[in-house]
Amino acid sequence: MEVFEMVELGTQLVTYLMMISAIPACIAVYKFRDPNKLNYIFCLLGLLNAFAGIVYGQILNNDALITINWVSAVFQAVFVMTIIIVSQPKSKPMTQATMAGLGLLTFYQYLIHVVVHETAILNMLGMFMFVVATITWATPAIEIRDCMQKQSSADISISMLIGGIACATMWLLYGLMLNDFYIYSPNIVGLATSAGKVVCLIKYSSKRKTE
Repeated sequence: MEVFEMVELGTQLVTYLMMISAIPACIAVYKFRDPNKLNYIFCLLGLLNAFAGIVYGQILNNDALITINWVSAVFQAVFVMTIIIVSQPKSKPMTQATMAGLGLLTFYQYLIHVVVHETAILNMLGMFMFVVATITWATPAIEIRDCMQKQSSADISISMLIGGIACATMWLLYGLMLNDFYIYSPNIVGLATSAGKVVCLIKYSSKRKTE
């Protein structure tokens, strides 16, 4: 097996594991009727990103990207639907989902009927994915801020941190091997925020133990 194939397979595996790791939270959402146990906006953005990734992979003829994003779309759709089902009232999450869906359809129509050229479509889809992924990776920086304010790392999940580092590392390597800026660059942000969490764990480890 070539190095590229090993990295591609590793990228798929860690991505699937990250998705699976969210299943207990999804079950808790349904069991306890608590939509706050999953971040609805992140799930919705993940769903939109997955649909964009499917088209992106099709244009590149990259079966791995297509497969990963189809699996991601299924997971994120289940998460979104579960949150909507337990939410009271349902109007807000349903409105957000409807607006997101209409926005994505409008974007696709714009790409097909206005942009037309395949290279330009690829770049716009890539930029959309880049923005969403960067926001997703950058948001955990809030945890770092809270950790520094409280001077405690008790709220940092070590398992999620390890999973995030593994996922960001594999996608960074895979993107670099593909020479695809839109794929590898958001993961630099992911590794940076993960490094910040590691520093917090080291710096405030004594307080974590006492708590």
